[in-house]
Amino acid sequence: MDAQRKRKLGIGIVVLALGAWGLHAFLTRPGTSEEARVRGTVEAMAARAEDANANEFLALVDDAYRDNRGHANKAAFASTLKALLARFALGSERLAVSIERLEVVIAPEPGRATATVAFASWSRNASTPKSMVVPSGAKKLEFELELTKGTDGEWRVARATEKSVPR
Repeated sequence: MDAQRKRKLGIGIVVLALGAWGLHAFLTRPGTSEEARVRGTVEAMAARAEDANANEFLALVDDAYRDNRGHANKAAFASTLKALLARFALGSERLAVSIERLEVVIAPEPGRATATVAFASWSRNASTPKSMVVPSGAKKLEFELELTKGTDGEWRVARATEKSVPR
């Protein structure tokens, strides 16, 4: 092997090692803790609701989903969600969601977490940007979510319990 090929091979090994180190650093950085990943799931759900993207929202819901609003499974919930979001996808109004509080607890048993999320939602004209100020007429909701970690490593909501919110 000539000197130029050895140099290229050496550079390739260094690049590969740096890439592996970078990937390890990325995957183990504080922002990818299980708590951060659960937060990311809840925040992604809010964003998908605002986008009126029911299919991407439902990708964050576990197949064994149930709630205290009468949805015994994911299919029943999907029907309700799609009807709600279709109103915003087709009309001149858009849904706005603002997470006001999000508390995450990773359970002692593997692959389980709970999240308490309080948020406000309101409709806005599609032609105006979302305001960072929550309007006084916004609907305030609070849910306790149970999340499970799938075999693919992604967190999904398995149960949602609506809490009463003081007015």
